[in-house]
Amino acid sequence: MNEHSSRAPMSRRGLLGGIGACSMTAAFGIVGPGARPADAAQSVGDIVDLGVAMRTVNVRLARTGRMPDGTPVLFAFSDGNPVSFNVLRLDTGERIDGFPCGPDTVASSLVQHPDGTVYFSVRAPSSGRLLRYVPASRTVEKVATGVAGETMLRTLIVDPASGVLYGCTYPHAKVFSYDPSTKAVRDYGSVVTDGAYAWGFDLVGGKLWVGTGIGTAHLIELDPVTGAKSEIPLPGEFASGATYVYGVRARGGIALVTVNPPLGDVNTLVWDIAGRRWLPPDSIHQTLGANGVVSDVDSAGRFYYVSDGELYAYDTAARRSSPTGMAGSAIGDRVAGTRSVDVIETGSGGAVRREAVGVANTGVIWRYDLDTGAGITVRGLPLGSPATLHSIGVGPDGKVYTGAYLSSGVMARVSTSTYEIEELSGPEQADHIVTHQDRIVVTSYPNAVAYTGATDPWDWGTRPAQLFSIGRYSAYEQDRMFDVVSVGNKLVFGSVPNYGTLGGALVLADLDGNVEVHRNVVQDQSVTALATRGTLVFGGTSVHGGLSTTPKATEAVLFIWDARTRKKVFETVPVPGDEIIHSLLVDRHRLWGMSSTGVLFEFDLRTRTVVRAADVGLPDTNTWGRLGKLHRHDDGRIYGNAGNKLFRVDPATLAVTILATNAKVSALAPTGEIFFGDSTNLYVYKP
Repeated sequence: MNEHSSRAPMSRRGLLGGIGACSMTAAFGIVGPGARPADAAQSVGDIVDLGVAMRTVNVRLARTGRMPDGTPVLFAFSDGNPVSFNVLRLDTGERIDGFPCGPDTVASSLVQHPDGTVYFSVRAPSSGRLLRYVPASRTVEKVATGVAGETMLRTLIVDPASGVLYGCTYPHAKVFSYDPSTKAVRDYGSVVTDGAYAWGFDLVGGKLWVGTGIGTAHLIELDPVTGAKSEIPLPGEFASGATYVYGVRARGGIALVTVNPPLGDVNTLVWDIAGRRWLPPDSIHQTLGANGVVSDVDSAGRFYYVSDGELYAYDTAARRSSPTGMAGSAIGDRVAGTRSVDVIETGSGGAVRREAVGVANTGVIWRYDLDTGAGITVRGLPLGSPATLHSIGVGPDGKVYTGAYLSSGVMARVSTSTYEIEELSGPEQADHIVTHQDRIVVTSYPNAVAYTGATDPWDWGTRPAQLFSIGRYSAYEQDRMFDVVSVGNKLVFGSVPNYGTLGGALVLADLDGNVEVHRNVVQDQSVTALATRGTLVFGGTSVHGGLSTTPKATEAVLFIWDARTRKKVFETVPVPGDEIIHSLLVDRHRLWGMSSTGVLFEFDLRTRTVVRAADVGLPDTNTWGRLGKLHRHDDGRIYGNAGNKLFRVDPATLAVTILATNAKVSALAPTGEIFFGDSTNLYVYKP
């Protein structure tokens, strides 16, 4: 059983007050699984607020450090709404400090300065904020906003010799420096012209190495004094096949460079800093996780990293890696979910004790003695936060299910009779939820994964279990699936491709896991909306591909695909000039659709023509139109959400009534009620 599903309910306490750039609190903000009573809901007219749908501790970024008195601590973010910055004791997991950092929801980077100050950045929504935690005063302060004119600070590092802070950015792949002694900021400008992200970043031999993407990967060397830039070619097939460099880490005379996509099982290259050459592929166990879980070098000249369920040690003198044996230890099951690894050393001379320390996204801290193989775990106590509500749908039991955005693995379900909310384990990000026959179907990001199964008893990974994946590194290059419909005993999925890639897919699957992938049903467009009648599948598209792509098409398409013949039989542009069709709904002999600019259109299924269209003033600016949905109600009217509003449409006149102004997602329950959510809370509208 995973950490999320096994934790006990815990109470929350009030805030102690706000200071600096984030609010400080001593609250223990975790609520565990189990139903929350309906009497907690507050009714406002025809709308009932059921409260927060999901809460979670969600540690996705952390580093070890020390307080001024020498206490070993873990500086850890817990993503949520809002994201929080936490200082935890390594020995007990106790929280020393906790700072909610709203309005941002996701951690970006952190680094501890030699003077003890911790500099960090957060994002989503992004404002390019640079913040710092001062351990002596236990305060968080804002250093700057919109650093280098950018909206996101991707990676932060510090030069231990000069004390100067360096960072890289999105969306213009810039590099900047900040000198804490003078408060001066230097903007080095964009290091490339064909990449949005500057991601991998470190000081290598006195120069700044910057890994960029997406689309074409570049590894740039920048002189921090002169600002001069030059490119270091990637070796072999990586030179032409890599789309971005997401990790650069200088460690004891070498630099680890992690790229995407991998070549076979290899995604990590090793550079000899003194010799300025790439080392042979067998010099390191080659597969590192996307989050680059790599420690600093200890006094024995080794650093540690997680790969394939094991903790490895790399000897920088011998330039070889070997397993530590943690995978086979009493805490070996903790390796797989590790989000950060560091080494803590105590003692001196021949009595030095070395412990590898890691943390899982659930907040559990593990410590593994590198000499004896003994290990312990403690529960870290970072601030929990409401998870960002990302998806909603109805299960085969008639209950309403919700999924989260970039969580530690949480979902929820709500009874349509009592309105009780029960938290469940789930994927880190659930993109779509629907019922097929007597099973629930959930899609997740990344790697376009589909899960299906019974809902009782719920045991994520088993019930429901994975049905298939058509992910980033497969031949299909897909990453997200935002709509799913049933055609007979089969499922049809619409997908969006990987970062830097155009061309979504229509995926046909049965419950035995037999899968057919039909890519580019509409050339270079993603499939973002689906509906069915008989064996015909109606699809709406987005001209946009994965993030950081430039569309080739200019208009979204409505197409018809025959599931019997596996062929597209019709295609049209229903709303000239619009880039996204985000919702489709079959209603007798007509098809309703909605576009990104807020145009509602009626398509006659017999004549296959658009017979009516009206701008209803509800634009949806999401790249794939993910935040829009249409539902046909038994009262004869159409309900839906778009542009953050819940609305009702009279099909006779196309007159629109706004019902709520905080609707990010919505679902029509069997009771006829509309369940909808904002960023965190779940509501019920009673027609």
